[in-house]
Amino acid sequence: MNLKFLGTGGGRYTMIEQLRRTGGMFLQDEDLSVYIDPGPGALLQAREDGIGLEELDALIVTHAHLDHMGDMHAIIEAMTKGGDREEGILLAAESVLEGADIPGKYTDGEGTYGERVPPALDPYHERLVPEMKLLEDGKELELGHLTMRCLETEHSDPRTVAFTLGVGGREYGFVSDTGFFPGLVDFFQGSDALILNMMRPHDHEWKGHLSTEDAAKLLEEVEPEFGVMQHFGAAMIHGSVKEEGKWLKERSDVDFAMAEDGMEIDLDQPKKGLEKSIKS
Repeated sequence: MNLKFLGTGGGRYTMIEQLRRTGGMFLQDEDLSVYIDPGPGALLQAREDGIGLEELDALIVTHAHLDHMGDMHAIIEAMTKGGDREEGILLAAESVLEGADIPGKYTDGEGTYGERVPPALDPYHERLVPEMKLLEDGKELELGHLTMRCLETEHSDPRTVAFTLGVGGREYGFVSDTGFFPGLVDFFQGSDALILNMMRPHDHEWKGHLSTEDAAKLLEEVEPEFGVMQHFGAAMIHGSVKEEGKWLKERSDVDFAMAEDGMEIDLDQPKKGLEKSIKS
């Protein structure tokens, strides 16, 4: 199963300045193709990389923040050929489909969205999608030949979901935007690979997001075969992703890579071809 990082940037400043691309991830094997979190630039980056969106099987949107769903409607248009193709599934968090009230601890301060996240999916594109599935805490569902499990995270969009995808006795964990909490370890225990959204350096905490220090703790306690750090915020990028990788290397025995735009890995053999990226 192949995973391509079309954009490894996250957060509004990275997105605005395009310090790194914000196009999300594309997952594919011979039977299934899935786009994950199509932030701004997703459509263009997919086209530039020769990805056939008109044959896309599914679109996953973990929450209703712009750097995760800015190109959602454009990808829906492509997936459904403007409504002419009656195929394709949208799997999305409740906030994307219906909106969600924001907990009080997130209504003030950095990155606040106020008291409510409005629905992200507009009525026109909702009608274009042949099938929709709600992603919510504790839910398990089938996505083609994959088994998907969902966990609600601790983030300013309170319905943000992290998830795992299981197939052939292996399970891959996708840690969306979240602060660190014990439930993360329990949920991802047994994952063969972890893909982590790591927004901040180890000495720059941000409520509702993982820092390098949080990533070290998660890798240590889950002990996956392999980890990939991605979705870097501006403080990570300006402060040097490479230096944070060195800091993490000193604190983790798990092999990992600091993702780059356009990087591609085989989740069944995640270390293959990435020797230069691992722990660098």
